[in-house]
Amino acid sequence: MRLADGCGIDLSEFYHADKIPGIILPFVEGYLDVLADGNCGFRVVADYVFGNEEQWRVMRVCIANEILANRALYEHIYFDGVDAGYRRIMWDGGACLQDHWMTVVEDLFPIANIFNAAIMLFGYGNGRNLYACCTVLPLRAASTTTRPDQEFVIAHLGDSYQHYIRLNLAPDFPVPPIVSLWFRSRSDSVVGWEDLYERRRARWDRLASSM
Repeated sequence: MRLADGCGIDLSEFYHADKIPGIILPFVEGYLDVLADGNCGFRVVADYVFGNEEQWRVMRVCIANEILANRALYEHIYFDGVDAGYRRIMWDGGACLQDHWMTVVEDLFPIANIFNAAIMLFGYGNGRNLYACCTVLPLRAASTTTRPDQEFVIAHLGDSYQHYIRLNLAPDFPVPPIVSLWFRSRSDSVVGWEDLYERRRARWDRLASSM
């Protein structure tokens, strides 16, 4: 189901509303519920990049090639190793089981790097905790680049319902914490990019503390 950007959304019709933190529900203007075939995370990103979730195979190839070509950059990102990550991502056989699902936050880093995107992930962890909400920024940037070019917003629909959807949010929505792994692994070219989100981060913290 897709709702047009900017049209607003009737939360009574948003059947995933109970799986998404209430902090951002007022900012939801639309969403895309991609096919739940095990490739859903890659489908969401393919829709952002190509405007077509069916390009998920191309997206998998892009990500797999990125981590293999930049092994040193990702060896501290992929906890099971770059080769294991490559084998998991490099899948084109259609519907898949968990062995080939997107893994967060690891897979979000190459996506952020390839497309110079800030990626906001929203979802609940165990006990409806907000620790599952985070922001991933590029680990590197060209010398002429001073900020992310775009924002990808992904919702992870809970531990019991392993599925990703795309969220279309109103401008200036609150931004969840930047993952600590970014601070430990980033290059000098993106130092200071966290300051771009300081105001929106503070807004998230205020809303989270009032829940």
